[in-house]
Amino acid sequence: VSRGGKDKAVSSWSLGREMPKPSVEKWPRHASARRAGAVGLAVMVAAVAGSAMLTVISIETGRASFSVLATVAEFEREFAIAASSVRIYTLCAGFTNRTESYQKAASAQIEEERAAFERLSRDYDKGKRRSAAVRNSRRAFERVRRSTEAYIDFHERSVASVVDDIPDEYKNDFDTYISAFSDMLMVPSRTLRDELGESTSRFARRLGRISTSASKTTLYLAVVVQALLFAAAICLVRATLRIRGDAESRLAAQDEQAGQLAHEMRNKYAPAMHVIEKFVETARGENVTVGDLRSLKDDMALALVALKEAEAQNQARLDMYKILRGNYISHLETFDVLGFMRERVDVERAIAHARKGGTSADIASFEVRVEDEALAECTEVYVRTDLYVLNHVVANCLSNSRKFTHSGRIVLTLKGARDGKLVFGAQDTGVGLPPGVVDSIFREQVSTGDNRGTGLGLPSCALFCKTAGGYIRLVGTRRAEPGGVNGFTEFEFAVSGTVVRAEIAVRTPTHAGEERTGIRDDVAVVVCDDSTLNRSCLVRRLKKLQNDAKATGWTFAEFETVEAAQPLLRDLHARGDLVLVCLDEHMGSRGGVLTGIQATRWLLRDLRFEGIIVSTSGEPGAGEMHLLEGAHAAWGKPLPSQSKLVEDLSNAFAALPPR
Repeated sequence: VSRGGKDKAVSSWSLGREMPKPSVEKWPRHASARRAGAVGLAVMVAAVAGSAMLTVISIETGRASFSVLATVAEFEREFAIAASSVRIYTLCAGFTNRTESYQKAASAQIEEERAAFERLSRDYDKGKRRSAAVRNSRRAFERVRRSTEAYIDFHERSVASVVDDIPDEYKNDFDTYISAFSDMLMVPSRTLRDELGESTSRFARRLGRISTSASKTTLYLAVVVQALLFAAAICLVRATLRIRGDAESRLAAQDEQAGQLAHEMRNKYAPAMHVIEKFVETARGENVTVGDLRSLKDDMALALVALKEAEAQNQARLDMYKILRGNYISHLETFDVLGFMRERVDVERAIAHARKGGTSADIASFEVRVEDEALAECTEVYVRTDLYVLNHVVANCLSNSRKFTHSGRIVLTLKGARDGKLVFGAQDTGVGLPPGVVDSIFREQVSTGDNRGTGLGLPSCALFCKTAGGYIRLVGTRRAEPGGVNGFTEFEFAVSGTVVRAEIAVRTPTHAGEERTGIRDDVAVVVCDDSTLNRSCLVRRLKKLQNDAKATGWTFAEFETVEAAQPLLRDLHARGDLVLVCLDEHMGSRGGVLTGIQATRWLLRDLRFEGIIVSTSGEPGAGEMHLLEGAHAAWGKPLPSQSKLVEDLSNAFAALPPR
């Protein structure tokens, strides 16, 4: 972040907004457009699916109702013909001498009436199965059934009673017979026929309303679907235009960012390449001396710093992309946070010292403080948190303080653990922040500077802290007066984490003539761990153990993977050197394939290793597996007390066969 207040380049990151959790939304800037597109697509799919389903239902309802209506018409025609035939045969059965034959003919026509109704009933059942709406006419159909059964029953009784109930004297005169037949049979038959016709008409009207309702439903659906499709089309068009506009703005921002990145890389690579070229030219010269090369050590140190800053910048950008895409996976590690803070301060002090030409004049003093009273007397405080995130934030805060604090004091403070977070502070007595920048230092429209830092600065710190479940805020700042005095800046930041263990070192005096521990002098130490901080903490503890034991022949080698350490281990074993191997379990973050357990098997079974193997893995159960495979000790993370280290190594050295 440029503290001069001049915009050099505008960052394209969405850092000032409320960042989502990494696995929820991968592109926050596209969220509204994606939602609009998703809504439009969902509406279209729902409209098409719903309209298709309802249209099929409406069509089936129409077809079923029309089919039943056609059967109703056919039933009325067939029943009317059969009923007329029954009346004629019944009339003839009572007046002529062929009574029995006419009765049989009338009964046959009654069966035709019954068969016509059975066909209507079967078609109605099919219609109900095809459409649920047709079932709404079941009451009207039941009335048709009752009327039909009553009419058929009357016809059956008429055929039997026409011979017995009409007197014989009426049968001698046709007119008299017709009059008696009409009074006894025709008048009741007309009433039943009218009732059947009324029930059939009502049933037909009910089916007609169902068919009309299905047609209206289809029409309404067509209108609704058209409206939904129109709305969905509008949503899709808006989403497309928004995504297109956002894509164009992102391309423009990427072009600008690519230019910014190229500028920043030139500012770091150009001086480094110049120093390297100068070193090569000096080394190739005639009569070159060691003093000539040593005179370039400060320039080489600055070149190395520039290259490391370039690498840090590229890595920070990649990790920010991962966070914004939701692909960043947090890795919790256990380590000594005070040792980590001292190392970061030492690095920044060395950079400031190198930039001043190797002199200590006019550089700020660097301090590490512990504000929490419960931890103030501790020499080692082991915490569990995301080391990479914490390192990024601390490095950026200290780097900013170093660049803008030319004298005075820079303090890195451990404030303690609060509400599941580890809280830190970074203060300096530098030039301070200009008023126009204070309100936007963590937001999107922040100048990213030119060649002073990673080009991401505090906005990236805000993103990293939020990703780790923490925060960063400006506690206070004051612009320096002319002459660079009375200025200050203080930040507070936190990441999710817990304090695992805190230790207070107790030095046990060694009396004259007391037998030393069983620590050997000639030990080659090989440390395999993918974490630079864990390796440095372990080496520092082992060097302290070496100094306390007054062992002078120890050598140390550090490797990120087992594969990188295998050539040295083979050479040491071939020479017969006494080797102490410290193994982490998983080293895949640095490209390692072999795990600590597999490395233990390789050492003991393939290499026939005769040294000491110690597990330094923090993985649950990994230390026990190492011991089962043949390791001599399992220290884990955090490392145990110094006395435990001495005890384990003393026992391991004592258990080795004589050399």
